Amino acid sequence: MLYSEFLEGTGLTANREASKAYELINVKYMADQSMSKQDAYNLYLSDPKLQERAKWQADQYEKIEIEIYSDIPEKPGYCKHTSNRTYGEILRELRSMLAERHAAELEILDYGLKLSVGNKAEDQIPKFNSIYAVVNYGGSEGIYLDVIAFTGQENERHMLFIAKTLCTDAASMFAMFRLAAAIQCSIG
Repeated sequence: MLYSEFLEGTGLTANREASKAYELINVKYMADQSMSKQDAYNLYLSDPKLQERAKWQADQYEKIEIEIYSDIPEKPGYCKHTSNRTYGEILRELRSMLAERHAAELEILDYGLKLSVGNKAEDQIPKFNSIYAVVNYGGSEGIYLDVIAFTGQENERHMLFIAKTLCTDAASMFAMFRLAAAIQCSIG
């Protein structure tokens, strides 16, 4: 079954979600020799779980690469970590992704995603083992979203980015968690 046939048979518009739906249904169609194309279209249209799965898979985030690798000339096919990208580069990509996919959540921020104190846009992000986006109530007021890199050396950590809302209600907390999840999926 061709993607264009799937779109015509289901009445879906070509987009990321339809593409994922096609992938899910085409696997079933190819595995079942007795299934007609019309059966495959009907299966998708009548199965809310398949529709939800296609929607979920379409909502995957593109990975924002922080680490820079280079080839090892004397070992073809191998590479090594050479450096990390800068705070500014990663911050621009994160802001762009959040603006595109989470504009409503960004509206609650009183202090938008920015560099943490002491970080400079032109500096490289330090070598790290893991990065976490953490949401918590602040020491003074509001809800904070901290993006933290852990180096793996005796609990050493570096604050990379921070965002804050002065709101303290549950809806704002959930919005901050959605922003944190988006960041975690992109760079974590």
